[in-house]
Amino acid sequence: MDRNRDQPDLPETPRDAALAWFVRMESGDADAADRRAFSAWLAQDPAHRREYDRLAGLWGDLDRVADPRRFHAPAPAPPRRPFLAF
Repeated sequence: MDRNRDQPDLPETPRDAALAWFVRMESGDADAADRRAFSAWLAQDPAHRREYDRLAGLWGDLDRVADPRRFHAPAPAPPRRPFLAF
């Protein structure tokens, strides 16, 4: 983000801009200037708020998805011994 301007360089579509803002605001590196610019961006157009809220909701939904790394495949069955008829 360009710190020398009121607004950072953002993608053209509200969806892409919302993603850029979401990453910045959730990074832990956002400062007061970022928060002011983010608030101004949200206020510019209702589509900005809709896209940001949509993305934040999607991100929140991911918290409810089970982590597939915590599940292990069942152990393979032991090999079958051939039946020997005498």
